[in-house]
Amino acid sequence: MNRFHSNDYGAVFITNERLVGFTPLLGGFASKPIDVHEQIVGAENDNGLILISTTKRTMVFGSRLSGWEEFE
Repeated sequence: MNRFHSNDYGAVFITNERLVGFTPLLGGFASKPIDVHEQIVGAENDNGLILISTTKRTMVFGSRLSGWEEFE
């Protein structure tokens, strides 16, 4: 595990291969693979959501979502 981010609604673990999110409302983990050439450039909490930005995309995780949402 390289980094860890959490808020009152869930947590995200960042490894060199994937993002793993957990929230009690999902009742489990939601995983998102990271490309070998993709670098994490930022992570922030915003209104109960955890936003992870990479060199290729932005991914959002939160208890109100059913897993990961992705924006390029």
